Amino acid sequence: MPTLVISGQLDTLVPAAHSRRIAERISGAKYVEIAGALHNPMDERPQAFVKAVRSFLETSQ
Repeated sequence: MPTLVISGQLDTLVPAAHSRRIAERISGAKYVEIAGALHNPMDERPQAFVKAVRSFLETSQ
């Protein structure tokens, strides 16, 4: 199953390193870190978030 793991670079609730390790343990998963974002990159950096999701969806078909 295609999997995208997105993390905010500055997330202190779920640090980016933890999200990166999760993605590494899921076969074929893609990890994206949103620069300058905290725990809610979809709200804090919506353009970067949408770009990451669109890119993932385009390459996962």
